[in-house]
Amino acid sequence: MGIAQDITERKQTSQQIEKMATHDELTGLPNRYLLQDRIMQMLARYQRSKESGAILLLDLDHFKKSTTHLDIQLVICYLRKWHSDLLPLSA
Repeated sequence: MGIAQDITERKQTSQQIEKMATHDELTGLPNRYLLQDRIMQMLARYQRSKESGAILLLDLDHFKKSTTHLDIQLVICYLRKWHSDLLPLSA
């Protein structure tokens, strides 16, 4: 005799909480927490394999100030475009 239980809703809630913790609510892009996590994973992998790698960080000076006159949806569109253009470089 066994007991079956549908955990679909619990899994969906767990995934939603994870996304909220690792992605910006407004843009849906990865946040600093996720970046730090991925960097630590990468460093550990390279240390174990004795390989080398590189990290490219872009600091957009005065980004908020330079985009305040733009529509927020346009700014989000720009951020998503930059993200999708740079994502293939991380492979």
